[in-house]
This record gives sequence, C-alpha cells and structure tokens, in this order.
Amino acid sequence: RSSSPAAAELAAVADGLARQGVAARAALMNVQGYRCELAVAAGDRAAGRAVCPATVVIGEAVYGAASAQLVWPLLVAGRFALLDGTPGLAADWLERALAISATGAPNPLLPALAAGHLARAYLALHDRRAAAQRRAARAALATQADQPEAAELLTELAE
Repeated sequence: RSSSPAAAELAAVADGLARQGVAARAALMNVQGYRCELAVAAGDRAAGRAVCPATVVIGEAVYGAASAQLVWPLLVAGRFALLDGTPGLAADWLERALAISATGAPNPLLPALAAGHLARAYLALHDRRAAAQRRAARAALATQADQPEAAELLTELAE
C-alpha cells in the first residue's frame, strides 16, 4: 500500500525533522501532509491514521488554529477521514478549512477542493445541507476545472 519508495523516503525525512524539534515543525507539517496524500492515494488507512491527524496538530502548533497555512492540512485530513469511513470528522475538518479560506487561502484550488469534499462528507452523512453544498462546490470547482483533481471531483459531484 504505502510502502512505495516515496512513502519510505518521506517517513525517513519526517523522522529526521521530528528529531530536530520545534525549529523544523513547519517542514514536518508539510512532510506529514505529503505522507497523508500518499496514504489517501494508496487507500492505506493504517498509514493515514498515523500521519493525517498529526498534520493538523502540528500545523496548529506552528501557525495557530485559524491560520491560512492550515487549509491544506485540514483538506488532506478531511480527505483521509472520508476514506477512513468517518465523514463526521471529515466534515468538521473541511468546514474549518472553508472558514479559514474565507479570510484568504494560499492557493485558490484548496477552498474549491475543500468545498467538494465537504459535499461528499454531507452526502455520506445524509446531512440536509448536502444538496446546497453540492451546488456551491460545483460552482467553486468549475472555476478550477483546469486542475485535474478539481475536474475529477466536479464529475463525481454531477447531479
């Protein structure tokens, strides 16, 4: 699953950064985020459980709970939570990502993806907000449709 050479190398980098302590925490957050992305791509729940929530915790410690730097960690953790069968947790993280994005996201693709995955979470939860979130997500994703991940999510959310 996540035993790819990239996953092994990122794990080694993460170990080295963790040994460096506080000074390397921002870099550690990014590496753990990439490890989370790999776990999601591989469908590796065990690897994701080990790194995805930690990405958010590290980011909060480094940047604060409302920093725009948390949008990506919250997004990848939310995507993992959906994979792991915990759509309620995914919705919590993705709602936070969107709230933070409202004050400015480092990359306009991130809030569009967060909106799309939040729609997926609401659909999985049979939440009354699902239809409205799906429409909002499709509008946001349409502005980023030239990006493969946004285009794929847009297709998935077609009504």
